[in-house]
Amino acid sequence: MPKRISYRQLANILIQAGFDERKTKGAHLVFIHQETGARIVLPPPRQRSVPDVYVRAIGKMVDEYGIMTREEFFELVFEKEL
Repeated sequence: MPKRISYRQLANILIQAGFDERKTKGAHLVFIHQETGARIVLPPPRQRSVPDVYVRAIGKMVDEYGIMTREEFFELVFEKEL
């Protein structure tokens, strides 16, 4: 995965895909997709960009839940520039 994506850019993609961003007591970022029940929890941002392992896992999850294909997700991720 050559390009990096910021936490805010990833949040915008998820929100456009139908996820709601939930507030938590801690610093974790939580996104819920009401229609499918998909839940994404990201650790507190400690760096500017989201680690690749999380981006790949989210791509797999949105595909498995039928929200969008992995290919569609990665097209959105890769079109974002930091």
